[in-house]
Amino acid sequence: MIPAPAPQPRTTVFVTHAAPDDNEFALWLSSKLAIAGYRVWVDRRRLRGGVDAWDEIDSVLRHEAIKQIVVFRTRGGIVSFA
Repeated sequence: MIPAPAPQPRTTVFVTHAAPDDNEFALWLSSKLAIAGYRVWVDRRRLRGGVDAWDEIDSVLRHEAIKQIVVFRTRGGIVSFA
């Protein structure tokens, strides 16, 4: 029997945001994470209009992401992330 390949370590921080108003903060956060040495997948940089990217998103979340950060604004306009 052929042994299964060893799973690849998850090394990517997945950054996504809830609305276009959050683009600037999501890009700022992802750049700070990259400068700190993290591998980052951010939807604003990776997604292109008219392209179905769900397969890529699913693959990154299932096989590469060690953390997922969701950026959103509260009613008071304060940027939060979870």
